[in-house]
Amino acid sequence: MAEERITPDRVGASNMIEYQEHLARYTFAKKFIKKDDIGLDIACGTGYGTSMLLADTRAKKMTGVDISEEAIVYAKQHFSDKGLEFVKHDAAETGFPKNSFDVIVSFETIEHLERSKAARLIENLYYLLKDDGTLIMSCPNRETYPRGYTQNPYHVYEYSYGEIRDALNKHFRSIDLYCQGMRYFNRAYKKLAQFLKHLPRAIISAATKSAKNQLQRRGHLKDLKPFFRILLYENVYAYEVFAFIEDYNKCKPANLIFVCRKHTH
Repeated sequence: MAEERITPDRVGASNMIEYQEHLARYTFAKKFIKKDDIGLDIACGTGYGTSMLLADTRAKKMTGVDISEEAIVYAKQHFSDKGLEFVKHDAAETGFPKNSFDVIVSFETIEHLERSKAARLIENLYYLLKDDGTLIMSCPNRETYPRGYTQNPYHVYEYSYGEIRDALNKHFRSIDLYCQGMRYFNRAYKKLAQFLKHLPRAIISAATKSAKNQLQRRGHLKDLKPFFRILLYENVYAYEVFAFIEDYNKCKPANLIFVCRKHTH
């Protein structure tokens, strides 16, 4: 079963795949963030993804919203960069003014809602977007989830590709579909060769990030677990997000990512 809320400093062998999957989505979303954008991360959880959306981009501000008080408290304690804000709100009724955001991210959210509330969520996200704004939304694909998968007790309704597409089409005229799939076992020897080739740079990068994270959290630099986590997760377990081109039946993605643009003219 996929983990519903991931806490970065508690990632281990049991949930590293899910963690890397989440990171890949946020990395993908960065491509749609422009200079001085104001962004919203719906159902942000513990806030690491919201922080990623602001880091290494030229966005002006990123706001993370989650219904969990515990998650928001954690996010505020661990991610406090300038331009970053975390607020407790219901995803479908955030209370923000109309046309507030240039880009909105909503990853693995809609399947947690009753269908009537899910419809309000999409309507609200459209309402919150500025003209020519972009919504990036993901959800599991009910039709093609991996064999052996059992119904997630936290999911209220899982959508087929056609159902979620129809729901988005009620508001958005421009919708692009992307597919997310695990590519780790494809040509494993090439992955290993690539990893070894870039190992020195990967070690320096992991050590730098680990030290920075531990200092921010007032941790002990002698703790090597964050270092190995960063080294392995970011360089060995490689998820890819790739464009959906023509044939849905040929691709059969387990996870769907929609990039929706609001055009009012």
